[in-house]
Amino acid sequence: MKLADLAYYSYRSIKYQCGSKSPLIASIKLTYECNMSCIHCPWTDLPHESVVRADRWGKVLNELKKRGVRIVFLEGGETTLHPDLSKIIDLAKDIGLRVGVNTNGSNDLASYSPDCFIVSVDGDKKTHDLIRGNGSYDRMMANCSTTRVRKIGLMTISRANMNQVEEFITNNIEDSYFDALGFTIAYPVGKVIDNDIDMSKEEIDLVYSHIEKHKDRLDIINSKPSITTKEWKCRPWFVDVATPDGKIAPDGECLVTVSGEEKDCSKCNAGCYKEAMQILNGNLEAWYLWNKYFFT
Repeated sequence: MKLADLAYYSYRSIKYQCGSKSPLIASIKLTYECNMSCIHCPWTDLPHESVVRADRWGKVLNELKKRGVRIVFLEGGETTLHPDLSKIIDLAKDIGLRVGVNTNGSNDLASYSPDCFIVSVDGDKKTHDLIRGNGSYDRMMANCSTTRVRKIGLMTISRANMNQVEEFITNNIEDSYFDALGFTIAYPVGKVIDNDIDMSKEEIDLVYSHIEKHKDRLDIINSKPSITTKEWKCRPWFVDVATPDGKIAPDGECLVTVSGEEKDCSKCNAGCYKEAMQILNGNLEAWYLWNKYFFT
């Protein structure tokens, strides 16, 4: 991390402790279109908007930066289905934003140059294909091999794959498929409820205990407080959301409400928010991990 970046983020951290309410992170839904139909995903059932091109997204990115955003995650649907993804990445980087691209890894990644890819992976080949479709695991692994950009394997945990967590971690220790791993819990709405794969609090605690015991052996982007803290307060203003129509959601909206669901923060263990709140609270481990994987 450059000294200028360190100074800037230290300054922002101090401002937050003094009561500032400006977003640092943005989740940008470029499209709801996807080439898979994962059993836990709320996005693919939403209406597909007409494609918003790079020039409009450039204006959105500039507005987000004015609001305080410095890190953007380009998401879907499947992000690589957007025809202007490469241009949008370049536009974001040109104005000094850090860029992560979320992807299911179904398409070639070699032509994109974000700061990192966040690649969806749900366990071993059998479990991954059960959740995402036959052949999806092999395509994901093959496409990940085409890029040298940092890759974080993100596991969305539900009852469908919670027994895979330990094996997933162990396999990555042995074979180093990804530069780091991340974990999030599927929010209990939509398909998660319909498919009866929502987890109890006891099951979530058990999964977190598996993750915690491996943190000293493997690069895991979840900070220890985010894993061990059972009660936490979300502040949605810290993470801006933009929707596929090229609009920034009103203040206070989050990914749950944008998807059309009613928000119940007591049921949320979404890593994108839970980890972000650790940064907002000045947790040094969270800051270190984000510096390592998203700021450098």
